[in-house]
Amino acid sequence: MASSRCSVSSDVGLGEPSPLLGRVYADEITAEIGLDARWFDRTISFRRGMQTAGVNSAFVEVMKKLEARLKYKVSKAMREHVLWPWLEPLKGLAGASTGLLLAYIAHPWRFPGQRCGAAEPHYHTPRFAPGAPCPVVVDKDGGICGAPLEPPRMTTGVSSFHHYCGQHGAGVRKRKGIKADWNTRLRAIIDAPEIGLRAQIIRHKTPDYYEIYQQEKARLQMRSEIERESEGLSGSAAPDIAADGSSENDGILGRNRREVAGTRTESDGSVGDLLSPEDETPADWIFENDRFNGRRGPEATECRHVTASIRGSLRPFQIHQIAMTIAVKRFLGDLLMEWKALSDPYVFYLAPPGQ
Repeated sequence: MASSRCSVSSDVGLGEPSPLLGRVYADEITAEIGLDARWFDRTISFRRGMQTAGVNSAFVEVMKKLEARLKYKVSKAMREHVLWPWLEPLKGLAGASTGLLLAYIAHPWRFPGQRCGAAEPHYHTPRFAPGAPCPVVVDKDGGICGAPLEPPRMTTGVSSFHHYCGQHGAGVRKRKGIKADWNTRLRAIIDAPEIGLRAQIIRHKTPDYYEIYQQEKARLQMRSEIERESEGLSGSAAPDIAADGSSENDGILGRNRREVAGTRTESDGSVGDLLSPEDETPADWIFENDRFNGRRGPEATECRHVTASIRGSLRPFQIHQIAMTIAVKRFLGDLLMEWKALSDPYVFYLAPPGQ
């Protein structure tokens, strides 16, 4: 199978774009994992559809065997990945689901990356000159997108990656007639009950991240108790939940990123300036939000138990869900930064079309 490993020397600077027909991966192993993981994901969906439709059980058993074989191939290829030494100790987070996560990431330097100015922008590793035409091939005749490329975004990419995974707010959901601006399949892989990455952290008590879950759960329980005492509520009281599932606790539970874009509660650790002088947002809102985003640092760890970002006491299931989300977002951010440290934005592997 023809393929190519392309690179641009960082000594030369930003490269000139050439037509890209095929998916860009960080390396050949990631491309191999990507191919097998996507087939593994499709096989699961196909097998579940057959079971729902009541198809002959013999066909379902064949699909289960194919699913197991593909899962084995993904798990085997994961052992050759550059991230394996970091992933291996993380029980529950080093299997096929994480392989599928790597397949969707493709290249860690796409976050925050460099995007083009198209209505539905394409994202690249930061290797092109600003204003150059987007090189992604968009039709069968070989025509490229051609939209001018924006300057590379100079942030850590963690918030961008969280958004791509659909982890940028508990109230974010698909809306009829509106295309989601996150990867819906990836969000399902992370949030699926019992089998998602969030659930695996709890099930296997994954080192580091299970401790984060416990710490955040205890912190939220204490904060909720203090809120109940201060408001004179009984132990069973909880904030009103709207029909759409959102709550008045809109600092974390129920606000879309677009709705809070002007509040600067999604601070980026790479910027350094959490609040400009003209901002009136209480600092505790930002610190609490930093915790929810899984961000490390003294500002996050020194956050007080009572903050303005969640108003009112929380129910036990809300505390559990928030603590799990904080833990898995910490894992996602750590994975991205670890992979970036081991890769080069100017080196990529161009897989054949269809892979």
